[in-house]
Amino acid sequence: QKRIRALDAPGDLWVINRENVPWLVDYYRNRWPFDMVVLDESTSFKNARSKRFRALKLVRSRITRMVELTGTPAPNGVEDLWAQVYLLDGGERLGKTLSSFREAYCTQDYAHPGQQYRTYSPQRGADKRIWSAVSDICVSMKAEDYLTLPPYIEDVVPVVLDARAQR
Repeated sequence: QKRIRALDAPGDLWVINRENVPWLVDYYRNRWPFDMVVLDESTSFKNARSKRFRALKLVRSRITRMVELTGTPAPNGVEDLWAQVYLLDGGERLGKTLSSFREAYCTQDYAHPGQQYRTYSPQRGADKRIWSAVSDICVSMKAEDYLTLPPYIEDVVPVVLDARAQR
């Protein structure tokens, strides 16, 4: 009820945590009112089987503009990029399905006896082909290229706690 009251309040911007995305999509369904969505830490949407990814995928066609922010776009390899880019372009650049992405950019590793899941490795040069495919909608910036920080200064300030605070 508290969430619904917050959504009903007038405003131009609403902020929710990623765990509430499935709830929000389920609440609005075909009445999705948000024309723009900004995903901070978009790697939390890298798993195409996750509830949050599948929920957002349901309303993606109703979103005019999607912005994703992350410091680590592919923490476990290039396969982490598929779902994130799919939310940006609906599968236009890296394929409509994870399977089509894997066919184009990965090689299936040999399964070990009794192994119930498959693993994939990027093909040689896949990272360059992927970055080329998404370069018109993605920007990758390195801190050392754009950020100049002053020298580190350490300032030690001793704090004395009374007996109650120490407990």
